[in-house]
Amino acid sequence: MNPTVPASFIAEQYEADPANAAAEYGAQFRSDIESFIAREAVEACVPVDLRERAPLSETRYAAFVDPSGGSKDSFTLAIAHLSSDKIAVLDAVRECKPPFFP
Repeated sequence: MNPTVPASFIAEQYEADPANAAAEYGAQFRSDIESFIAREAVEACVPVDLRERAPLSETRYAAFVDPSGGSKDSFTLAIAHLSSDKIAVLDAVRECKPPFFP
């Protein structure tokens, strides 16, 4: 992790909110919110067999990246846009599985 972050600060974070600190500083997935939205509800929002949406020239897109160090977790990229009725639309997702050299 980042050696410039004081251990005392991280300890305070764990004391204040253990689940959040474990996700933020301990590289643990959040188990306290994993059932926030049922899988069936998410699947109902996803068109069957749609892997990627074609780009539209009049649409403004945003990209989101979750980089990896290359040895244990995947490097991911997502591209999305906001529809005319203000609904967030995920257009594409890419994953590069380790090991790789970033």
